[in-house]
Amino acid sequence: MSGADRNAKPRQMTAAEILGDLRSQLEGALERLAFLEAHLDRPAPSEPDWIDTAAAASRFGLSLDTVRWLARHKGCGRKDQGRWQVSVSAMQSYRTRMALAFNASKGPF
Repeated sequence: MSGADRNAKPRQMTAAEILGDLRSQLEGALERLAFLEAHLDRPAPSEPDWIDTAAAASRFGLSLDTVRWLARHKGCGRKDQGRWQVSVSAMQSYRTRMALAFNASKGPF
């Protein structure tokens, strides 16, 4: 590489190139979102949405303490007669949001 090449300014992207790049990134994000939604562990219509913490821990592969924390602090649960109940749909939604945030933290697609 010659000295002139090293000192040359990088070429600025045109508006069309920027939009094309953003469109490509958005399409990738939508594909990942569709994949996550397709693989959600959705309850069958006959299954209850509210389950006890032990069942939630088993279903989502989490410790009881983590499930209770999510119920208390992330809006995934409620107390019923002094015992925590966990919403399956709220846990799935939380898991999806965390997966998307994790993927976004890895940088551009």
